Amino acid sequence: MKEKRKKSVDKNDSKKVAKLKRLRKIDYFGQNFWRKNLFGALIIFFLGTGLYLSTITFEYVLDDKIVFTENSFVKEGFGGTWNILSKDSFYGYFNEQKNLVAGGRYRPLSIVSFAWEYGIFGQKKGVSHFINALFYGLSCLLIFRVLALLFYEHEKRANWYFSIPFIAAILFALHPVHTEVVANVKGRDEIMALIGAMSAIYFSYRYLQKGTIINLVLSALCFFLGALSKENTLTFILIIPFTLWYFSKAPMKKIAIAFLPILLTTIGYLVMRYSIIGPGSTKEVNDLMNNPFVGMNTSERFATIFYTLWEYLRLSIFPHPLTHDYYPYHIPKSTFSDPIPILSLITYVGMGIVGVLGFIKKSVPSYCIWFYLFTLFITSNILFPIGTFMNERFIYMSSLGFCIFLAWLLGYYLPQKTKSIIPKILLGIICLGFGIKTLLRVPDWKDRNSLNRSAIKVSPNSARANLFMGTAIFETQYLKSEDREEKQLLLKQVAMHIDKAIEIHPQYGSALTMDAGVETEEYRFHKDLDKLLREFERILMRKTNVPHIINYCNYLNKQVTDNTRSKLISFYYKIGSFFADTRKDKKTAATYFNLGLKIAPNNTQLNQALQRVSK
Repeated sequence: MKEKRKKSVDKNDSKKVAKLKRLRKIDYFGQNFWRKNLFGALIIFFLGTGLYLSTITFEYVLDDKIVFTENSFVKEGFGGTWNILSKDSFYGYFNEQKNLVAGGRYRPLSIVSFAWEYGIFGQKKGVSHFINALFYGLSCLLIFRVLALLFYEHEKRANWYFSIPFIAAILFALHPVHTEVVANVKGRDEIMALIGAMSAIYFSYRYLQKGTIINLVLSALCFFLGALSKENTLTFILIIPFTLWYFSKAPMKKIAIAFLPILLTTIGYLVMRYSIIGPGSTKEVNDLMNNPFVGMNTSERFATIFYTLWEYLRLSIFPHPLTHDYYPYHIPKSTFSDPIPILSLITYVGMGIVGVLGFIKKSVPSYCIWFYLFTLFITSNILFPIGTFMNERFIYMSSLGFCIFLAWLLGYYLPQKTKSIIPKILLGIICLGFGIKTLLRVPDWKDRNSLNRSAIKVSPNSARANLFMGTAIFETQYLKSEDREEKQLLLKQVAMHIDKAIEIHPQYGSALTMDAGVETEEYRFHKDLDKLLREFERILMRKTNVPHIINYCNYLNKQVTDNTRSKLISFYYKIGSFFADTRKDKKTAATYFNLGLKIAPNNTQLNQALQRVSK
């Protein structure tokens, strides 16, 4: 019996020794992390970067012109650095501070990177896209490293490829909602912000381990650089102390010391931001394209917000279909009598309850919920309107919380509950689905035409998507065609999209301006002045100022004949009177009266009308 018992003890001891050897082999916590996890790290990096290498042949699209291709400060190269750091982020494009959205925009670091890139390479789309892909791959590696620190206590297996850090990093690298951030050059601000925030967690946590001051300095520096990349880094002022408390066994005093540099950095950043760009616009934005909640009451606004919150959760779990355009009214105006806002509210309340109940126990699902909610809150429109209903890039940080939860569920929780292969099969299916969807989505970002074509399929009820589609057809196809019949067919396509945009948003200034351009192009074919003036009148009744119409009226004045003079005079008087009497806009009224006087200087009616608005 004693011999049997001794053999049993020896056998158990040998198992413990073997297990310890395997854990040392994994080495998630030690100094040789990258050497001992080289194979896994290479998989993560090449997967994250490789998925987007095809973008090096892609064009610049959307807001790339604001932050790069048409930004005067960026085109100064290294010399534009100070101007970028000392001005609103839109200043280099508009050459003045534009308070288009609440709070202004101060995200200089990514724009500085564009200026330095321009200074070294010039404006080369391939270089811009490669840097984005490279940064994305590095951010996935950083996630792997940080999670390896946090989840060290959870890892009791030798299978590194089925560990929480590795699975979470792979899921993050594959997730299709990240295509907007990586494939759009402008999205570099999101990548850099996450790198800064996660680096701050890393060095704060290392301080708890080693207690060296350099880690505090580096955590504050990384956090500051993240905030300069994009303001949503500030949400980590909640996440960092939360993370340190959740995953370490350090006393609260030491956690407070680790958090103090982050707090002081936040205060310093906010003071600096305010001194540079001020408080931003304090006036309510009444442009629907910059404030989609215009015209909604409080109940409708929050119902619509909860609709978007449901969409964020759905896209995290099932990222299809994807679009870059969530402008009015791809997201419908909602009420709490609609099922989705109610379902969303119940779901988020449930998540909150789970988060609270798991707080004291320090459960991983609770941590993931709070990570998801904290990072999403600033872009949710609950605190202030952010300029659009939603965007996929707004859950770039939040999706990490979801990926951690999924990694914990499939890589830790379910394997403990069942010895079956089902968790691994589920993980394989999810990774395969995410990877295929990403590969299919990336080509949509090739150029403005491919992007608009994909958007109009998914967002047919977006005024912006219809305007962009119509404008793209006009500029890239209609203007380049020399065949009369083809041009007419293309113009009909343009008109269809512009009409749809105006139907969705009747006061959409950019669409009405484009509408005027379409009408002048159609006039080249039908030469029906009466029809043209009727369409001009329709447009002007909706929008105060359309410079294109004024310019074209000057053109018509130069071509005036005895047959067209009276028609033009009647039009100018009618429009001028409308602006004077109905809109109370004397300046615009005077413009149209003067247009009439250019071709009929002695017209009594026009002269009297001009005198009336000039008083």
